[in-house]
Amino acid sequence: MSGYSSIAEVRTITRETLIQEGRDPPDYNVTGILRDAFYSRGPGYGYGARDEQAWRAAVTRHRKSNA
Repeated sequence: MSGYSSIAEVRTITRETLIQEGRDPPDYNVTGILRDAFYSRGPGYGYGARDEQAWRAAVTRHRKSNA
């Protein structure tokens, strides 16, 4: 699993990954994706990524309806 030092870094990675997948980040609720596809490792330990299945489910779930 990947590790990230801050929620800002996770947000950046999420946006970059959406772009890499050919998606437009404004079409998605990035905060919702963060909540569902990443987890806190505890104070001072940063954030970890869940598995690919969790990522796919989060991206599908948090696509804005008007997009």
